Amino acid sequence: MYFPLFISNATLTHTIEWSHQSALQSSAKYKAHDDFDVTIIWNNIHSESDFLCFRKESCGPIERILGDFARVLESGVFEEVVSLNASKHLLCVVVICSKNQDEDVIDSILSVH
Repeated sequence: MYFPLFISNATLTHTIEWSHQSALQSSAKYKAHDDFDVTIIWNNIHSESDFLCFRKESCGPIERILGDFARVLESGVFEEVVSLNASKHLLCVVVICSKNQDEDVIDSILSVH
């Protein structure tokens, strides 16, 4: 049985920032990966927007990318985050965004790097 989980943007932003700060405070030293890129995939399920899907590559680490993502959430570009999946090599985000590409959506997405 599937039960949908609804998380507010504020809760998601707080969780991502906490995770990012926790990773930075650990004894591990993070650096950009030389051997692979992190793929970032954005999907918009709002049917009236011309921003449907966007994919880009970024040098990791994923912790820094999640911090950038939290800043985009705080900017209010998206009405809702439907799904967020992250791993060492991939960040996949499904959002609801009524804005079109020419309304600073692409600039916000490109700020996640």
